[in-house]
Amino acid sequence: MNWREWVHDALVTGLASEVSADSVYGAGSLRQAPDSKPFVVLRFDPEFPQAVEGYFRDLAVWVHDKPGSYVRIDRILELVRSTLVGQVSQPGAVGIVWQGDGFDADDDLYGTITRNGNYRAVGRV
Repeated sequence: MNWREWVHDALVTGLASEVSADSVYGAGSLRQAPDSKPFVVLRFDPEFPQAVEGYFRDLAVWVHDKPGSYVRIDRILELVRSTLVGQVSQPGAVGIVWQGDGFDADDDLYGTITRNGNYRAVGRV
């Protein structure tokens, strides 16, 4: 199962009311903040074996916005959660579990405020 591709495609569709389709990025792919805000950055951890026939891969979804209020960030994180969490009917996939949201932060590199949602993608071999 290619979790990176599945999550990206799901979020481009699921966040369309709040985030433009070209504003979902992989971690490390931005050298400066995009002009369009808000934007989303996906950071995947390595895959780890779990039990006999499964594995998991953790994911952080960072939502960045212009400084001010976290209201829009919180609304987008709720959309992320409703888009990702649950069973995934793809070969090699089991589902995604929400593990909680992070703290309010600011990002000096991008000049944004940010907060993240944390997820665990579970697959089977």
